[in-house]
Amino acid sequence: MNKFDFHGKLNVDSLADSLDDAFALAAEIRRALGPNGHYLEKYLSRFLRGIQICADSLNQGGVNALTELRSLIVCAMNGEIDKSPFYSTVRNYIDTHPLAFQEWETQRAFYTAALFRDYLQYKAKEYRERLEEQLETIRTSTFSRQRKKIDDSIGPDAMKDLDLLLYKAFMPILPAAFLFQEMSVSLLFDLAHKDTETNRLMVELWLDAIDQ
Repeated sequence: MNKFDFHGKLNVDSLADSLDDAFALAAEIRRALGPNGHYLEKYLSRFLRGIQICADSLNQGGVNALTELRSLIVCAMNGEIDKSPFYSTVRNYIDTHPLAFQEWETQRAFYTAALFRDYLQYKAKEYRERLEEQLETIRTSTFSRQRKKIDDSIGPDAMKDLDLLLYKAFMPILPAAFLFQEMSVSLLFDLAHKDTETNRLMVELWLDAIDQ
């Protein structure tokens, strides 16, 4: 595997072209609307604000979310209680899956890997609900009505194309995908943990468990 397989290729020209094309198409749509060109201006204002809210939400990232999972696991391993709605899932799993590893940190890393999928689903739902609440600040019902006025005037095809160009220019990575990437990257720290008793990495021990 060469280095390009890791970081991928960034097509700068394509991203820049999508921005140019988006504004060119927006100008064309506004001309087509004639005296109702303000429909598009109001739509763009809310659309771009929505993208900004989504982009800001990325800073609330998955690394911290996985730190929270580790904290819940530590609480359960120590017999402590936590108010998180996910705590009962953690506690039930640990109670029903005792481990033979002697090293405490290896146990914690193993439980993190084992609970990752369920926690990801829990966190994605929580994230979506929080994001939808934040998006209500742009009055999404009004936003939809504004879009319908434009579609009724010139048809929906041009606006569909405009939406795609704006997403490509301002949000090439969707928030949900970014959340997963942040959390999965954080999981690498657990999978790379080396158990001192067996002198093996957690990823090796995890594969052993899958094979059983």
